[in-house]
Amino acid sequence: MSSDRRVLVVLKRPPGYEDVHPELVTEDALCEGWAWEILRDEGTAVVVAIDRPEGYERSSAAGLAREAVKETWPTWSVLKSIKSVG
Repeated sequence: MSSDRRVLVVLKRPPGYEDVHPELVTEDALCEGWAWEILRDEGTAVVVAIDRPEGYERSSAAGLAREAVKETWPTWSVLKSIKSVG
């Protein structure tokens, strides 16, 4: 069981997204209804933290990311999870 509160996901920019603002990349990549925060723009990719909603406490980081990232987004990966502090 995972007690991680947030999952870090790397959203690789596909062709045509090289100069797109990271917020727009994230909005295009993620399904609606997920709470997220952009942590950094690495040029070829955007790193976002996705909050783990109620009902996903036992989901793996990869499982949560598979639910949050649109099936049409070509390349993404889980970086790690951030444990809740306090």
